[in-house]
Amino acid sequence: GVWVVGNARSNGSFSATVQLLAATADIVGACAYAPNYPPVAEYAAVNKIKFTGTPEYDIVLKHSNGTTDTLQSGKTFLVPDGYTLQSFSDNTGAPGIIKCIPMTGNINFASAPPTILKGQPATFTVNAMPTVPAASEITYSWSAPDFNPATHTGGTFNTTAPAEHAVYGVTLTARRVVYCDLTVTNSVTVANCITPATFTLLASAASFCAGAGVMFALSGTESGVQYQLYKGAQAVGEELPGTGGAATFSGTYAEGHYTAAAVGAGTHCAVSMSGAHTIVAYPAFTAGEIATASTATPAWATPGITVESITPATGGSGSVTYQWQCTGTGTATLIGDAATYTINDYDYAAGTYYINRYAKDATCDTDWVAASGTYTLVVEMTGVNQPQGSCTFTQPPVVGTFANFDPGYSASTFVTLTDERDGNNYTVVKIGGRWIMGQNLNYRKGLTYFATRATPSTSTGSVPALRGGFWCPSNSSGTVPVSVCDYWGAQYAWETAMMLDGVGTWTETSGSGYCTGAANTTACKQNFGRAAGSGTATGGRGICPQNWHVPTDFEWGVLLDAMESSSNSTAHQNASGAGWYGSNAGTRGKATCSGNSSDTNPSWDSGAGTDIYHFRIIPTDDRNGDGSAGADRGAHSYLWSSSAYSTSSAWYRHYLSGNANVFRNGSYTRSLGVSIRCLRDE
Repeated sequence: GVWVVGNARSNGSFSATVQLLAATADIVGACAYAPNYPPVAEYAAVNKIKFTGTPEYDIVLKHSNGTTDTLQSGKTFLVPDGYTLQSFSDNTGAPGIIKCIPMTGNINFASAPPTILKGQPATFTVNAMPTVPAASEITYSWSAPDFNPATHTGGTFNTTAPAEHAVYGVTLTARRVVYCDLTVTNSVTVANCITPATFTLLASAASFCAGAGVMFALSGTESGVQYQLYKGAQAVGEELPGTGGAATFSGTYAEGHYTAAAVGAGTHCAVSMSGAHTIVAYPAFTAGEIATASTATPAWATPGITVESITPATGGSGSVTYQWQCTGTGTATLIGDAATYTINDYDYAAGTYYINRYAKDATCDTDWVAASGTYTLVVEMTGVNQPQGSCTFTQPPVVGTFANFDPGYSASTFVTLTDERDGNNYTVVKIGGRWIMGQNLNYRKGLTYFATRATPSTSTGSVPALRGGFWCPSNSSGTVPVSVCDYWGAQYAWETAMMLDGVGTWTETSGSGYCTGAANTTACKQNFGRAAGSGTATGGRGICPQNWHVPTDFEWGVLLDAMESSSNSTAHQNASGAGWYGSNAGTRGKATCSGNSSDTNPSWDSGAGTDIYHFRIIPTDDRNGDGSAGADRGAHSYLWSSSAYSTSSAWYRHYLSGNANVFRNGSYTRSLGVSIRCLRDE
């Protein structure tokens, strides 16, 4: 049916039909009467009309079936579904102004494919629509003047893009009667080709070693796109098909500058990928060459022989590390870390040694590579008349333990032995046919450290409190770090030195506890810890390792006579009473180091020796039984013998700074802390 709008107060009517269109502009009567007339009838909601004119006016709405209704000012009239408001007039017969109902929401559309190519099919589809009115009540129309076809009705518009690359406009209109039209115009780019996404070229390394290469990959790819790797401007390798994810170019590549690009093929454009890499190739690594001479040198000398480098290690990244090894004494020993190696003092005993250099590169050859050439060093035993050189010398090789050492050993007169009780190593030297320690004893296992301990009773009739302890040499009466003993050796009360069985157990026999004169018998010394008298018998083991003992006073004399420059000296072994004996055994036995002594620097303050026997006497001074230190560390050295002088004293030897001979005395109190040297049993 049709609604007809008439004037309730006039016989005239306005018969021209006004059809509502979905547009934003006001719609007036077909004859455009009185366009400025104030009364307005507008849609306030879906299917409703409200008259907003002058109050004395009212509007008659008339249906074609004869039904009428009067709409007075300020009232709302519901327009039934299926009816179209055709026209209306006021009491003067002039037409009023009709407005459409705005749609709620927005419209929009999408294109497929996302990139529209020139001359290729294109599809536009509504992807956003109004919420009011219902979607089923809306019709759509398209306008794209440059596309073919250019117009279409419906939610999907299938067309063909123009033949030229440009930006074009496409308009979509949503329409429903009673509602205003809703229109959107989008700019659509018609492209020559599809531009692939840009990804990053990755390299497995910035450099590589000889015989290797570098691999390249892309951080991502697109399916359907081909990618090419370039070295400079030249394509290298096979094209890489896109997978939709990261992908790797096949093969490995040499040095050069590399880039990558998406290949321009089919509908895809050619696009350069990000990332460029300049790859460096390291040359092959070689360890070089060393001299192959054969050199002879005296054992334990200071040869100053340099094993020359003929050529250094080359190639690789250039970050080279060297290492030298020496074989000939058993297990290979590391001896240096430079391109050349200088053979210094006390590194080798008698024998033949083979010296090799190894090198490795920080990046390429990370395992040691041997240089060409082997240097042969022949060390000859020509005697022991060689100076020590310094107090901090390198010890000769370990040849065994004190317990298993063969006194008939003849390969060298200066070796290192291990005290199997605590693992400490000591140099031992052969003097006058006897082996004796070339360093002060530093046995502390199971013993108490007397840092500042006072002296209890020192009677031999009972076990004194000083038994089982030790001191470290110092000029200080305060607490001394026990680590000082590692540099100077330990100091023991005589009873500690002589009453231990070598493993920390006290042993005594009946009687006075010491052997003198005629009492110096086998029975007196058969037990560990028993002292010997001043005769020629072997002293007691005491605190020394198995098969070694604290020398007797007489044994000290024999050793010192062997160190005199006179080959037939007997001054020390035939000494009678206290006094200075000999002519130069003191100088020849003292260490060569000179300077201000300290806890970690065992040296003579002045008057150092020549130490031609590697005996290395250092100036320990002594420790008083009350824990106080002697004030002359750096100037005096005292060494116990196993020979008792009385129930409260024992024989000792004394070296003094600046004195060439050695002092003998028997009145030294047995509670004093004095150094020990152990002698091999015969």
